[in-house]
Amino acid sequence: MSFCNTSKSLFACAMLAALLLAPGMAAANEANPTSQSWRIANDTFIGDHWNIGELEMYSDAACSQRESDIRQVLYSYWYDHSPQEVVHDGVCNTQGHANPSTWAGLDQRVGQMPRGSWLGFAFGEPTTIRCVRICQGRDATQWVPSATLQYYDGRDWRSVGQLTFSAGESTSIVAPY
Repeated sequence: MSFCNTSKSLFACAMLAALLLAPGMAAANEANPTSQSWRIANDTFIGDHWNIGELEMYSDAACSQRESDIRQVLYSYWYDHSPQEVVHDGVCNTQGHANPSTWAGLDQRVGQMPRGSWLGFAFGEPTTIRCVRICQGRDATQWVPSATLQYYDGRDWRSVGQLTFSAGESTSIVAPY
């Protein structure tokens, strides 16, 4: 919209943007986007399947304001169809090997490729995520050293930044792209 480039029309553009964005959506150029749906996706190749026993998302960089109003678990694939609550039940399981107390992504090439496996949440209200705590497998073929944090804007998944993890339990503050 070219009319948004003039100072006279900034208010009108802001109003139009507010009308066009449905609840749970965020503007694509927002520095701290808000969305109801957030996920992490693997940044590197996985030798087997990615195992996650606990996933927590926080709205602050101090990792103290945990988002707990989880309405739905979002995932690329669920290997053994264990109860979805296992990824947000407060138990840090790092056993791996498709343990019934973990989520396991697809162990085929499409799931092993970068961004081929992902896990996240749909929250009750739009939020901003700035920190992620994860408990992932310790086996060298079932954890990732880095992941991409993404939010859903109503049409597409948008990348916000990179997360750096170690095997087992680790916490990462989002490093914006």
